[in-house]
Amino acid sequence: GLLQQQKPHDALTEALRNPPYSAGEKAVKDQIAQVVLKAMGAFREADVKSAVALLGEDEQVALMKYLYRFWESGLPARQNASFFPWHSALVERCGHGVIGRAIYDR
Repeated sequence: GLLQQQKPHDALTEALRNPPYSAGEKAVKDQIAQVVLKAMGAFREADVKSAVALLGEDEQVALMKYLYRFWESGLPARQNASFFPWHSALVERCGHGVIGRAIYDR
């Protein structure tokens, strides 16, 4: 896929496009979340801000939703800590409203 082609931004954008919010299948949601997680892991911390800047508004909100999902899922502390630069970049780029949209938009 796109990660093997060393195109992490394309992989992240594609994974965030049309997220399966209403999918009844938990397995589908979990599978897409894993794709997002792998795509995020392909970025160096120095590239996070530019990656967030290239996302569309809906993808930015979807990414924020995934961040909160990942934090709730009980991942190891080191992995959880790697999400803070993404959160910071999203808030810097979109303002605090992205947090409210991530929590309240369905």
